[in-house]
Amino acid sequence: MNAPDLLLRHCTDSTHACHRCCLFCGAAPCPNLTHSSAAGCPALRHRQLAWLQAQLGAAEAAGERVIVAAHHQVGQGAVRATHSAWNRDAIQAALLASPAFRLFLAGHDHMGGYACIEGRHFITLEALLEAPEGGNAYGVVEVRPSEIRIMGTGGVTSRRLAV
Repeated sequence: MNAPDLLLRHCTDSTHACHRCCLFCGAAPCPNLTHSSAAGCPALRHRQLAWLQAQLGAAEAAGERVIVAAHHQVGQGAVRATHSAWNRDAIQAALLASPAFRLFLAGHDHMGGYACIEGRHFITLEALLEAPEGGNAYGVVEVRPSEIRIMGTGGVTSRRLAV
């Protein structure tokens, strides 16, 4: 999933991009525009969100479980608001509406984070950038019928998640 599908670096009231930005989010201000290191407002366009919902529906019909990986986190509480996808509420709602969805893995917020919402897991993995010099930060994800394990190394937190 690619949250920077709609990425606005410079938004002013007179630009076409800003008009699209305001239409996209219902005229709510973008929280990332005030974040000095933000590249803009990462978000999914409606067509990509519809694609995600279709994929979730297909997984449900096939009796499969779904892990979603993206750069920007969408789970409230798993990331600082200034580091999440701009339309995170709509994406999170689409994920939680699907019984197939189990885990959302993301990065971007280098400090990492975790939230469990309605029994589904949202993890922001810690970044190598935050590891001490000469250190590491990576993990191995192991998917089992009843749990997902993340075996972290260095700065990445190890976890056992019931699915």
